[in-house]
Amino acid sequence: MENVGVLTTKEIAKELGRTFVGTKGFIYRNNFQHMRPWTEEENARLMDLVEQKMPYREIAKMMDRSYPSIKSRVLILRRRK
Repeated sequence: MENVGVLTTKEIAKELGRTFVGTKGFIYRNNFQHMRPWTEEENARLMDLVEQKMPYREIAKMMDRSYPSIKSRVLILRRRK
């Protein structure tokens, strides 16, 4: 089974241009250990909403995600292009 949307701490740090230790600390300080994985459909919907210039906070409410998760996911998806 494929882990769609699941990244290791090392991969997250690399995608965001941060250190592994800093990223790991951020994850634990902000209680992100139990993040819900992103699906390809959610990724597509997120980028569609961003392209429509919808504010991240509104997107977060619509998608039942936190503001920081929306912000970091957009950065990750933009860097993958």
